[in-house]
This record gives sequence, C-alpha cells and structure tokens, in this order.
Amino acid sequence: MKVEVSYIAQVRSAAGVGAESIEMPAAATAADLASKVAGAHGQPLQNLLLDDAGLPRKTILIFINNKQSDGASPLKDNDRVAFLSPLSGG
Repeated sequence: MKVEVSYIAQVRSAAGVGAESIEMPAAATAADLASKVAGAHGQPLQNLLLDDAGLPRKTILIFINNKQSDGASPLKDNDRVAFLSPLSGG
C-alpha cells in the first residue's frame, strides 16, 4: 500500500524533506512507518522519532488523516500520515 507522509517542524529538518510517498506492506502500523522512514533518512531523524526500543517517542505526535494516533493504528492505502515534533516558544 502507498501512504503519503508529511514531516512538520523539527521532524522536517531531520528528514530533509517536507513530504513523500512511501510503500508499506499490508497491515503496517504508523509505528512501522516511523521505523521505516527513520531508517531511510538516517540518524538525525531516527534520534528524533524513535526511542531506544525502536518505537515512536511519546513526544512525537502522529496524525493519520488529520486524527491523532498512538502509532498502533493500522494504515490503509492512501492514508495521509504526519509526524510532528512539539513546538515551544512564546
């Protein structure tokens, strides 16, 4: 299946791209997608997205089709997934 991935805020800087299409196997989850893109884009993105166990960090927000996900949600063909790091400032 193909999913559309968007990277927002610090995640965009670490990925080096703002968006891309990714092929995923059937029954893949958002956590599986996070692992795949982290491996594809290198250590900066891996450090930002994944914890020591290789799971999405609790500080990373994952949205599937504009609805927040915990990462365990299964993906469907043509889903739109966004990875967002928290923003701070004033």
